[in-house]
Amino acid sequence: FERNKNDYPPAEYWDRIVPALKILDELRNVLQQPITITSSYRSPEYNQSVGGAKYSQHLQFRALDFQAKNTTPHEACKILKEWRNASMFRGGLGLYSTFVHIDTRGHNATWGLGV
Repeated sequence: FERNKNDYPPAEYWDRIVPALKILDELRNVLQQPITITSSYRSPEYNQSVGGAKYSQHLQFRALDFQAKNTTPHEACKILKEWRNASMFRGGLGLYSTFVHIDTRGHNATWGLGV
């Protein structure tokens, strides 16, 4: 296995990402800006090579890291946090300097830069 080379998620995981994709699609509609997904599924080997958390939701294909054009990560995360507080989804939100992490793990978790 080549270092820093990811793989496709197992077919039985494919449905797991749909809830997170629906949330990002709604965010795109609200912002009226393109969204670029920078990370989704990570194989265990790839996750380890990029320094991902041992139990990362990316391993389960329930997580997305993204950037929204003309929108700061803080602005995007603020909207998602409001939606989560309104029970539109349950999951993780991570705010980083250049991107936002969202996952649909089934319980709320929050981390990052002043969230």
